[in-house]
Amino acid sequence: MLKRFLFSALAAASVAQAEPAPNIILMIGDGMGVSHTTAYRYFADESRPARPTVLDEMLVGMSRNTPDDDYLITDSAAGATALSAGIKTYNGAIAVDNNKQPVPTVLELAKERGYQTGVISTVQVNHATPASFLAHNEARRNYHELADDYLDEKIKDQFKFDVLLGGGTDYFVRNDRDLTEEFKQAGGTYIDDWSELEKTNSLPLMGLFAPVNLPYVVDTDDKDVTRLATMVSKATDLLDDAGKPFFLMAEGGMIDWCSHDNDIACTMYEMTDFANGVQAAKDYVDAHPNTLLVITADHETGGLSVGGYHTKQWKPAIVKQVHRAIVTLADDILAAEPEQAPKLVAAAVDFELTDKEVKQLVRDRRTGSRDIIRQRLRDMINERTITGWTSLNHSAGDIQIFAYGQGAEAFRGSMENNVIGQKLIDLVTQD
Repeated sequence: MLKRFLFSALAAASVAQAEPAPNIILMIGDGMGVSHTTAYRYFADESRPARPTVLDEMLVGMSRNTPDDDYLITDSAAGATALSAGIKTYNGAIAVDNNKQPVPTVLELAKERGYQTGVISTVQVNHATPASFLAHNEARRNYHELADDYLDEKIKDQFKFDVLLGGGTDYFVRNDRDLTEEFKQAGGTYIDDWSELEKTNSLPLMGLFAPVNLPYVVDTDDKDVTRLATMVSKATDLLDDAGKPFFLMAEGGMIDWCSHDNDIACTMYEMTDFANGVQAAKDYVDAHPNTLLVITADHETGGLSVGGYHTKQWKPAIVKQVHRAIVTLADDILAAEPEQAPKLVAAAVDFELTDKEVKQLVRDRRTGSRDIIRQRLRDMINERTITGWTSLNHSAGDIQIFAYGQGAEAFRGSMENNVIGQKLIDLVTQD
């Protein structure tokens, strides 16, 4: 019944149009608030004044992102549904309304009208934000059901996506069902080796490159990473070659994950990856003027403050001295003997530990508590970098809107987040 309702709505929206809407690239920095883009500017360029970033150059407005329930603060599911379906809904909802009825998404409406479509994420592709464009579910954590929908729900006998790139093999290759094999048997191309992406040129394409999320950038050797940029460039090339207009959503998902851990180094390197992806999208727009690029976020995470501890200072140079994510370093410490904890931390940072910190790390490791170890690492890094955080969760701060290319002026000003979704839907359904 729910699927009949959904696809009746899609069919009603499918009328002939004389001139196609532009290609649309929507990029979502999950958890990216105003302080995130500010901190990234000073992290990327320590000169004074710092040079504007690619995001600064495209700032056009702000959005308000409260959900439609008893909470003032949204989660990723309700925030992404506002952007994908143009509606306010409850926290946890994946493209369904408050009555848990499915609502057509901009991607589905685009596909119905002949667009090529793509979804990219640096986390699992069935996480809340990407799922809100491709699936419908009353609960965001029904990960297997969401993955199943990616293959089971079709539009005009076609998969909803032409390109799907990110992480998540744990949810697609399961004991009860191997969705990757089903995808290949249906004529799709599936890859799980990053090195295969560049040479793959067939559609539909599914590329899953990690069991869940891709590695944290800070844990890798390439800190000026072009991971998201590579996926965006590949997707736009493939979708453009099909000779039809396209809709592409690309998410920098681990900005949020790092911010949940109040991990400033992890956050800044994920911001670097996202900004490089934005630059790749902007380059595409410059070469293809009939394209709209919109960048925003679903919410802010962490209540990040660029500065803190009663001083007028922030130290991005020290942020760059941290070479491991707090969560992965904490796991390494738990796997080692207590006396090894200070050595593991010293190997992950370029600053000297105090005698007090050495003793604290050994004592914390003896507790066997992951949370205690992580809090110790947060304190060590945030006090040195003078980074403030107010929460390990989301905040209600307004979110920036960036836009570039054909139709960017429509996103100027202050608006509710679902208005962004409504404007995108209007573009793909215009007569």
